[in-house]
Parts: sequence; C-alpha cells; structure tokens
Amino acid sequence: MSEFSEEVLKQAFLRANARCQCEREGHGHGSFTCFRQILWENRGNKNERSGWEARFFVSPEEGGKPTVENCEILCWECDSKTV
Repeated sequence: MSEFSEEVLKQAFLRANARCQCEREGHGHGSFTCFRQILWENRGNKNERSGWEARFFVSPEEGGKPTVENCEILCWECDSKTV
C-alpha cells in the first residue's frame, strides 16, 4: 500500500487547519464535520485526544494516488470508526 510523503502530509495537515476532516454520519459528530483539534506531533498516537492519522479518500487499490487532494486527516476517534 502506498504511503503519503512527509510533504503531502504537511500540506494536508495545514489544509485541514490542524482539525479532523471527518464528515461521516455515525461517528459521533452528527451531520457536521468533526473538527476536533489535533497536533502534528501526535500522528499515530491513539492514546492522545489530539492524535490523528491520514487516510486515502480513494484507496490505492481503487486507483487513488498519494496526493494532497487524496489525503484525509482524521482524529483517532474518527479514524478508528473508519473501515
């Protein structure tokens, strides 16, 4: 599986304004964007409220590329509910 480069992650994180971008219903934030504040240094840290992970909007298996446009920034709570 392809991974995002450090530069793509930085750009996507800045685009998200250090906030979770999840808009999925059923993730505990209603029909609104989650918008939980996250910290850059807490990527991959599921034990921190400000932890986060990057996901593909379109997976590499479906032809998605590791680009900024295809990078979604999610807090750990939303990421853990995403399959």
